[in-house]
Amino acid sequence: MIGCEDVAAIEKTVEGLASRNPGPLPEAVIAEGAPRHIASETGKLRLDKAGFFIIHPKPEADWLIVEHYKNSGAPTCVIEGNDPAAICAEIINRGLVSQLDHAAYLGRELERAKLSIKLGFAFTQDHAFGELETKAEW
Repeated sequence: MIGCEDVAAIEKTVEGLASRNPGPLPEAVIAEGAPRHIASETGKLRLDKAGFFIIHPKPEADWLIVEHYKNSGAPTCVIEGNDPAAICAEIINRGLVSQLDHAAYLGRELERAKLSIKLGFAFTQDHAFGELETKAEW
């Protein structure tokens, strides 16, 4: 019904679906037939060629400020917003990350920064796990 704006049609569909109630979902739903993997310890981290980020939560404004720098230390841009997912999408759309592990780390840190605003604790940006294989020259 994507795009449908007819309230009566939507209500009718909801009623029909509600009448097909299959009951509560079992507590543990596990995909059967799919391969299982155990997460391993984090290996050495590679410095992202696209640069690095510094996150600044601003609790007084319910706002996150993310600075992006080249690995040389030169600033490239600032991304701002109050939604970690939107900030991550903007960062990805602008090509400011080139590694999945870096994007995952950044998403985790942005969510922590947002929680620090919501719950009122001090935010200190974590460092990524592992040792860097190359050092940035400042």
